[in-house]
Amino acid sequence: MSTPLTRGFSTTSRAAIKFGGKVGLNDIVAQNPGNGEKLKSAVVDMAETLEKIYPKIVEGQIQGAKAHTSSKDPNETQKVITVGFYSVSGTRMLSGHAREDGNFSHWLSRAGRTGSNSFKVPQKINKFARLCAAIKWLQVQASTQNTEIQQIICASEVLVLEKEVLQVQNNALTTTLQAEKQHQKCSKPLGLFDRKHPGEAQFFSPNKVAAARVRAVEQEAERTYKAAQIQEIQLQKAIQRDQKAQEVAECKALRLEARKRSQDEAEAAAAAAAVQQPPKRRRTVKSSKK
Repeated sequence: MSTPLTRGFSTTSRAAIKFGGKVGLNDIVAQNPGNGEKLKSAVVDMAETLEKIYPKIVEGQIQGAKAHTSSKDPNETQKVITVGFYSVSGTRMLSGHAREDGNFSHWLSRAGRTGSNSFKVPQKINKFARLCAAIKWLQVQASTQNTEIQQIICASEVLVLEKEVLQVQNNALTTTLQAEKQHQKCSKPLGLFDRKHPGEAQFFSPNKVAAARVRAVEQEAERTYKAAQIQEIQLQKAIQRDQKAQEVAECKALRLEARKRSQDEAEAAAAAAAVQQPPKRRRTVKSSKK
């Protein structure tokens, strides 16, 4: 499904825009060393021609935008001009760079061109795709077919596909290398290397490697079993400690309860004895008269 930005592009160009890589004319020139200067000249001629007919492009875009927004808010005209590609007079127009003032110098200044012999080619795929769309539109308007321009477009599409394939391969290789590094970091040696004779040739037969791997698996299983046993012993000790602490607490509670009961019984016995004993009589002493 095409978007306003990708309308007017071929399927390859849409894939290139979605890919978002960086493909420039420098790569095309590198792939065509014999026709490098000719390709650069073709791009310069295309830019000069586009600069000459740019006012007509802007005028057609403004008319199409006004017709598109005739029943809407007139302030949306500039939005329609600068959104993407729209159909004006049956032709897909490049509106990403359209401005109402009809000045094309801002595009050349952003491209880095300062003279007829010095220029900076676009390095990003979206800018290069817009340049190819402008070339196609110029060919449609002029009703001419330029071989060099067709070579540029075809070479750019081929380079985009090649870069996409290389990017996928590079990502796969990077993932493989990261997995190998992680494996080397976490894995353990099999013990096949003879450290007593490091300078001699080392031969590792498939049988030895298989036996070493089986032995490594068994050792790993044994280590896991021992670790599980240690964990089980620690768990049992923790359970025993809890049970012992609970028993100590229960014994202490029983002792406190027995002590309190004995104190209560002693107090009750003392109170009963005090009730049963009769009161003592007070002795009076008579005074002697002289």
